[in-house]
Amino acid sequence: MKCSRRLWLYFLGFGIGCLFVVAVFNERLSVLTSWLPGNRVKFDLKRSELRFDPLAQCQLTCLSEDTSWVSKGIEASDVRFRLSETHDNPRIYVLDWEEGDDTFRLRFALADSSTTLLEIENLNNPLNCDCP
Repeated sequence: MKCSRRLWLYFLGFGIGCLFVVAVFNERLSVLTSWLPGNRVKFDLKRSELRFDPLAQCQLTCLSEDTSWVSKGIEASDVRFRLSETHDNPRIYVLDWEEGDDTFRLRFALADSSTTLLEIENLNNPLNCDCP
C-alpha cells in the first residue's frame, strides 16, 4: 500500500475518532482544557472568597457595576502571565477582558483563602473617578 493511501486512511480514522469524542463528551469538553495554567488561575480566583480593595470598590462604583460583573470578567478574561507576579506572596495576577469596545484590566491578589481585587483599569477609556 502506498504511503499517501496510508496517510489518507490514518487521517480519516483520526477524524472519525475526533467526531466520536465530541459526540460522546460534548457536555464535558472543558475537561480537555481545565489543566491549562490560565484556566487553573481563573478556577482559583473563583474558588476563594472575593474581597475588594478600597480603590477597586471606588472604581467599581464609578463604573456603576456590581460584584457579579467582576465574576463575569474572571470567567471571560485572559490571564496575562508576563504582567503577573506569580512568585510573590500573595500572588498578583493580571487579567485582560474585552467587553464591547472596552478592554478592562483587572489586578487580583490571590492568597491561600481569599482573592482581593486590587485595581480595575479601562485600557481604551481612562476612568474619570476621584479615587484615592
